[in-house]
Amino acid sequence: MQSTLDAYGAGITVTSISLEELDYPQEVQQAVDDAQQAENDAGRYVLEADTYEMDIIPKARGRAARVRLDAEAYRDRVIRDAEGEAGRFEALLTEYQKAPRVTRDRLYLDAIEEVYSNSTKIIIDSEGSAATFCIYHWINCGVAGPGRQRGLGKQSRFGFGKRAA
Repeated sequence: MQSTLDAYGAGITVTSISLEELDYPQEVQQAVDDAQQAENDAGRYVLEADTYEMDIIPKARGRAARVRLDAEAYRDRVIRDAEGEAGRFEALLTEYQKAPRVTRDRLYLDAIEEVYSNSTKIIIDSEGSAATFCIYHWINCGVAGPGRQRGLGKQSRFGFGKRAA
C-alpha cells in the first residue's frame, strides 16, 4: 500500500493497517468461502496422509521382517533335513561297501514292507503260500514276527527305513 501511495506522490506515510471486519461483496463471498474451504481441506488431507504413512510403514516393515524370519527358518530346516538325509545316505553307503548284496536285499525288503504296510489287500502267491499272509499279518496287525518285538511300532527288521516315534 505504501508503495502505491509513494508512486502517486501522495506524501502520506502508512504506519499500520488494522482490518476489523472484512466483508466481501455478495458476488465474491461464495468464491472466497470455497477458496478458504479448499485450503482447510488441503491441510486436513496432508495430516491424514501423514497419519496413514505413520501407520502403514511400521506395519509393512513388521510384515517384511516376519516374512524374512519365516524364510530363514525354512532355509535352516531344509538344510538340516538335507544334512540328515546325507548322513543317513553316508551310513548306508558304508554298510553297502561292506556287504553290497545284503544291503541291497535289506533295502528291497524295507521298501516292500513299507508298500505292504499301506495296503489293505492280502497278496498270496500262486501256490497259496501262508508265508505271504504271515508277512502281511506281521506288518499290518502289529503281531510280533521274526526280528520284531511287540509294541515297538513300525520299524524295519533290518535297521533301515522309517521308525515310528
